[in-house]
Amino acid sequence: MGYLYYGADAHAIEIEDRQLAHLRVAILSLLRAGHSVAFTCPRSKELGGGRESIWITPQTDLRFRFRGSRAPNLNEHWVRAIIATNDSAAGLHMVPECAHPSETAVPHESAPRQNASAPQWAHPRQLSKS
Repeated sequence: MGYLYYGADAHAIEIEDRQLAHLRVAILSLLRAGHSVAFTCPRSKELGGGRESIWITPQTDLRFRFRGSRAPNLNEHWVRAIIATNDSAAGLHMVPECAHPSETAVPHESAPRQNASAPQWAHPRQLSKS
């Protein structure tokens, strides 16, 4: 399990490493394109359950911490599916991993809004070059 730390006080959200690696690429791609992100995720039972949303802008302090020492192979289709949720009524959220874009089921509340303009997916190596 890894952590997404956000804000000046470094609040943390615990996320499985593989999911966090894909979420990292999705969030950084959106932020580099100048988009803000309303990220919604479930809260652990230890924290009372439910879900929470955080507002992330290009100025938000973010840190991604992974427990594992190996970076997973990234699934481009999954990254694109996560990015696509940013233009939904529910905001950015995790979706099940898919091997092909046609495998991604988009629930009604996650349906893209009109005039959605998601940025292109960028591989982490491309992100570090800018």
